Amino acid sequence: RELIEKQNAVALIGFAGTANVGEVLKQGVLERGNIALVAPYTGGEVLRSANNRNIFHIRAGYADEAEHMVDHLVTVGVRNIGVFYQNDGFGEAGKKGVDAALSKRNLKLAAAATYERNTDDVKAAVDAIRKSDVGAVIMISVNRSTAAFTRSYRESGGTAQLFNISVVDAGQLVKLSPPQSMHGLGISQVMPFPYSESLPITREFKRLFAKYAPADASISYTNFEEFIGAKVLAEAIRRAG
Repeated sequence: RELIEKQNAVALIGFAGTANVGEVLKQGVLERGNIALVAPYTGGEVLRSANNRNIFHIRAGYADEAEHMVDHLVTVGVRNIGVFYQNDGFGEAGKKGVDAALSKRNLKLAAAATYERNTDDVKAAVDAIRKSDVGAVIMISVNRSTAAFTRSYRESGGTAQLFNISVVDAGQLVKLSPPQSMHGLGISQVMPFPYSESLPITREFKRLFAKYAPADASISYTNFEEFIGAKVLAEAIRRAG
């Protein structure tokens, strides 16, 4: 509200979190301000309906990511699939995506366990998942809790394949936990490979990153996604005159 009402923002960009953006939507902030929210860092399906005319997404939804992960697992013969998810709108959105992908194949979740937002208290979730006979766990979680769950689950003897959606950052995960704990963790992605030279967009990103990024910064899927969002917004403003 302050950005819109006091600072006369032309548009909003890069807001993160399904629950956070959902609250902005629920309170009618965008509609009253007649303002666009571009490239939110969330794939929550509740934010992607045709009625949400003020939100402009550049990333795939969590349901899309869940569909592809479940499809991969079932294809290789893994049918007992569990979910570890954050206990809020973000986690629920991802879990619904997994439920839908399983239902499409006449399957049901073999286990589900949650953790509370803004914590890395995952012990109860690890215990619950360990007691179930799952071949894979799809995590709908952020960096700290993902690192904590993966480390604790492996240390407790858990052997299921572990996957997470694209909101986590691999570079941050190996800083938060011993690299050996992260070994084998699969992360779905919704952006092109940012380290490649094969696309004009990645070449431009790497050139500008080398010129403007702080000395201690490193390329990641996350900052590449925000770069694409910034390009979309800048082009929209240009076309709007």
